[in-house]
Amino acid sequence: LYELSSAESGANGQRLRDGFAAALEHFRKADWQRARQAFAELAERFPQDGPTRYYLGLAGQYCARAPDSWDGAIAVSAK
Repeated sequence: LYELSSAESGANGQRLRDGFAAALEHFRKADWQRARQAFAELAERFPQDGPTRYYLGLAGQYCARAPDSWDGAIAVSAK
């Protein structure tokens, strides 16, 4: 098992983890607009965070064109 964590430490790290968890909850509920906004706010505060940028892009794509069906899984076809 692996757990995604940030290089940020201390209070900044905790804010990133808490903000990411909240944004991810919107994403998992298919609330694309709220997820995009939450990830955008995180990306402004933590521009170096790759997972935040990844989910921000994906939420933006889903805002423009939502998946036909949503089971919470993300298929990644390229590295």
